[in-house]
Order: sequence, then structure tokens, then C-alpha cells
Amino acid sequence: MVRSIVCTVLLSLGTARAAVSQRPVQVMTLGWAVDTTQSPVREIVRTLLSYFGLPHPGRTPTPLWSAEEQARFPFYDLTADVLYQGFPATVVEVTPAAADSAIWVVKTLFARADSDGANIQPLGLQRLAAQIRWPDKRKEMRA
Repeated sequence: MVRSIVCTVLLSLGTARAAVSQRPVQVMTLGWAVDTTQSPVREIVRTLLSYFGLPHPGRTPTPLWSAEEQARFPFYDLTADVLYQGFPATVVEVTPAAADSAIWVVKTLFARADSDGANIQPLGLQRLAAQIRWPDKRKEMRA
């Protein structure tokens, strides 16, 4: 059972801040390859949905993100000002970083399309790392 998941940004955008204002992520869908019937994918997607539902993701203190990064950076999600502009988010992939890893990679596409879907406007592809924290009993079983 997954106890908690912490997402960490692996993409660095440098020190420049975007000139646009952040807006909430209002729509999140899943790509065809994201199977939420499997654990920990199900828990990772739920956690990401909760994170996107925060009033100001990347600025709001939360147990959903690395405490160390939140302590070091007031704007801990370096992609927030660029990607959270009201574009719909599609989780396109949730995969382990390596075999038998506690780190999973989550890729989310931020894009919108016109009403007939002919004109797609991608804003960016976000790559986050989700760290799975297993209950102590599971750790003991693995030793």
C-alpha cells in the first residue's frame, strides 16, 4: 500500500520568472496508456489531481510535495508560472524511473484545442518525479 507520494520537479527553468500570472489547472484527463487500475499509478494520479487542485500549486505549502524543496524555494514548482495558465492537463505517462524503483516519472502535457480539435496549441510537457513511500512493514518484508 502506498502511504504517501511526493512529487519533485526534475525540469529546471532557470531563475527567470514568467511574466504571466498563474491560474489553476481546471481539467485533468488521462492519456490512453495510463492505467489507474494498478498501484501505485492510481495513487500517483490521485495525488497529482489533489496537487493541481490546490489554490496555488507550487506556492501553497503542502504534504504532497517534497518538504525539503518547499523549505529551500518559496516557489517550489519551477514549472507553475509557465504551465498553470488554464490549459487542460493530460497525464500521458506514469512509469517507474528504474526497475523496482520507489521513484516514478509522471509526464503531463498542457495543451488546448479548438472546438473541432483541428488546431492544437501545446503549452508544455511537464516531467515530475513521484517518490513512493512504503509503510514500514513493507520495508521489513523486503529486507
